[in-house]
Amino acid sequence: YTPKYNEKCGGIGALYNLYNLIKNKTEYNSQIILFDHGYRNKLLSKNIMIDDNDIVIYPEIITGNPLNAKNVIRIVFLGLGIETPKIIEKTWNKKDLIFQWMKWEKNIKNYNQLYLPFIDKEYKKLDLNRNNTICCLIKKGRLFRDIDILNEEIKNKNYILIDDMTKNDIIKMFNINKYFYTYDPCTAYILYALICDCIPIIEPLIGYNKKEYIDNFIKCDLIKLENGFAYGNTPEELKFAEKTLEKGKNEAIKLLSSDITNYYLEKFINKIKKYYN
Repeated sequence: YTPKYNEKCGGIGALYNLYNLIKNKTEYNSQIILFDHGYRNKLLSKNIMIDDNDIVIYPEIITGNPLNAKNVIRIVFLGLGIETPKIIEKTWNKKDLIFQWMKWEKNIKNYNQLYLPFIDKEYKKLDLNRNNTICCLIKKGRLFRDIDILNEEIKNKNYILIDDMTKNDIIKMFNINKYFYTYDPCTAYILYALICDCIPIIEPLIGYNKKEYIDNFIKCDLIKLENGFAYGNTPEELKFAEKTLEKGKNEAIKLLSSDITNYYLEKFINKIKKYYN
C-alpha cells in the first residue's frame, strides 16, 4: 500500500523494490498486489478485497488501517517524530508487526530490521579529473536544521547542491568532486559516493557520537560502514576518511550487495510466516 512512485523519494522506491523482490520469488508471484493508496476506491471497485488470509504492508506515513486488514505490517523508513508525528502510532494496532530500515532511536525494543538496499551499477568511478571541491545533499537534513540557514550555509561555502539533479549528473558530481557533504544522515548516496571514490562528510547528529551513529544508521547484521567517511569536517576526521577510503569503498559495495538483500528478504518473510503462523 504505497504512494505513487517518485524516483526522488527513497522510501517509496524501497516499497516498490520490496514488491518486486517478493514478486520475483516464484512461490509468491501470483499472490502479491501493489497499489497506490490514492486509487483505493478504484481498486476495491474491481473486487480487489482484503480478507483474513491477506497481509497488508503499510509505510509509516499511513494513519490507521484503511484496508481494514486483520494482518498488518508497518515499515518505518524514517524514525517517528522526525517527519511523521509519533502520535500516529496510536492509530495502529498493538499486534501490528513492525520493521524498521534503521534504528533511529537508541535501545529500541522489539527491533526488526528490514534493510533492502537498491543495487544500482551505474554508480561507479569514471575516468574524470577530480577537483578539490564539495557537492552536498540536504534531503532529510531539512528535518534537523532550519532550511533557510542551510541554504545560506551552502551558498557561503560554495557547495554544489545535488538534491534536484538527475542520476547521471549526480554520478558525474561524485566523480569530479573530492568530497560529498551530506546533511541527511541516512541516505544511500553515502554509499554511492564511496563507490565513486568521493569522500562523504556527514553532518553530525545532535546526541549521537560517531560510534552511536554507525551502530544506529549505517549498520546491518552482516556488516557496517566504519571507514572512508568523516563524521563532521574536523581535520582528524578528514584525514581518517582519506586514509581509509578504499576500506570504506569495499564496505559500501558489500552493504549494497545482493547477498545483503537476499539475507534480509528471507528474514522478513520467515518472520512474517512465524508471526502469523
